[in-house]
Amino acid sequence: MKHSNVCYIHDRKSGFKAVEKAKACKNEFGLDLFRHNGSVYEGRTGLRMLFESELSNLSTVIDEKGGLPKIIEIIESQISKNGESPRYTRPNERKQDIFPPNPVKENNVEYGQAIKAAEGSILNKQAILNTDIHGKSLIMQLFREHEIVVPLRTQGWIIKSLSDIYFNEKFEKWNYHYLRGSKDSKVFNGYLPLLVSAVHTKQQYEEMGNGEDSLDYSADIKNENEDDLEM
Repeated sequence: MKHSNVCYIHDRKSGFKAVEKAKACKNEFGLDLFRHNGSVYEGRTGLRMLFESELSNLSTVIDEKGGLPKIIEIIESQISKNGESPRYTRPNERKQDIFPPNPVKENNVEYGQAIKAAEGSILNKQAILNTDIHGKSLIMQLFREHEIVVPLRTQGWIIKSLSDIYFNEKFEKWNYHYLRGSKDSKVFNGYLPLLVSAVHTKQQYEEMGNGEDSLDYSADIKNENEDDLEM
């Protein structure tokens, strides 16, 4: 049965509502299931079927509820009560129709990716071009992200004259190139090691954080207004 790529959840107060962050769940039973916010929903009804933590035991869950024929019977019964999800009644609907692109959000994502990639280059001793990201100098933004105060005059030099930074293998230190026709900075060499050190410090803190145990509450998240697939 044809359906769109937009997933809907059924809310007892407001009916069907589209959810942006949902992921399809392939399964051997041919059911249209999708994951969202720690739960697994049935696509035709938009009703919660089980928690995501139970997905690996889907076969057992279905057997306990009377088998696949019984599940299909329940789905049809729920459709007769609430109607069928717009995922099926509007099969040609697209995600961009419901969730139009957000230029600001997309720019922020792109900016964050550029900063992270540049930090990775420093950690791996790879050169970084002082490219433009949405009208801003990448290397200048690195200084700002790491809260390194640079004099205004030097900021201007970084934005207008700095070409790239690179690791000099021969002298085992970071260096830079500036654009032809520009004058060299008298102080930038003193700020560059601060940036490199800040990036390494951030990495150390992140590694310490990733090593800590944390509790996963995702399976306990539940909207009281959302209906379950009554099995």
